[in-house]
Amino acid sequence: MDLAEIKTPRKIKFEAEIENIISLHGDLEAMRTRLGYSRRQICEELMVDPSAWTRWTQKEGSAPPHVYKTLSLLLPKLESQGLDIFKQRESLPEIIEEKTHLKEQSQNFELSHIEALRSQMSKIETDLQNREILSVGWKLLLILNFILIMYVLIR
Repeated sequence: MDLAEIKTPRKIKFEAEIENIISLHGDLEAMRTRLGYSRRQICEELMVDPSAWTRWTQKEGSAPPHVYKTLSLLLPKLESQGLDIFKQRESLPEIIEEKTHLKEQSQNFELSHIEALRSQMSKIETDLQNREILSVGWKLLLILNFILIMYVLIR
């Protein structure tokens, strides 16, 4: 018997759960349709490459158990909210406004973080200068740390 054919109890359990989810909600494409997602949207939601979705939905294809579980958890939430899956989810201006707002929040957080780091570095530098132990090595270390922090935050 080939080692790949051996099924562990965990694998058997996962397969049974997948079969149960499929019997309740349908296959991957049926769940995607019920959720009202395009193929691109479902891939973004699941954080998977579109080629993986294509592979999973072809004949004999099989997605990992967590994909079925995630979709099955999204469906009852959608139905309990009484949402019409064929309604448009959000208008484009609302999506753009939300993304712009999130980007602004992220930039504000980064700026405040940079300012806090600058303040801390300034305090350390002042303290070291006051103690007259700020050698060339310490200055280089501070400069390199500052450059590294800026690189990480800007990247």
